[in-house]
Amino acid sequence: MGPDLTRVYARFGPDGLNSSLETLYFPAMIPIYGLRPLTQDERRNLFAFFQSISQKPEESHTVTTGGLALAGLVILLAITGVAGRHRLKPVRQRLVERARLEGGRSA
Repeated sequence: MGPDLTRVYARFGPDGLNSSLETLYFPAMIPIYGLRPLTQDERRNLFAFFQSISQKPEESHTVTTGGLALAGLVILLAITGVAGRHRLKPVRQRLVERARLEGGRSA
């Protein structure tokens, strides 16, 4: 419901993050924390949390997404193959019959 704070430590830096946690100048937070600011212990814990998650490498979902897309394609092709395997059978039968009749007339 709020912004992604995963990289807030990298964006603000240590001093900027400390200042933000002390003042909480964000408009959405004023009604919640205006009368009860964060304690020093809460600020320290949040700072440590934001610092620790900013050091983790970002996960790439490209391989997972590509694998799922490929699996979906294979499933759709399989369904199409099974559902349509007899689709042209009546057409082929008519063509073969017509070829036999025409072949019999020319002989």
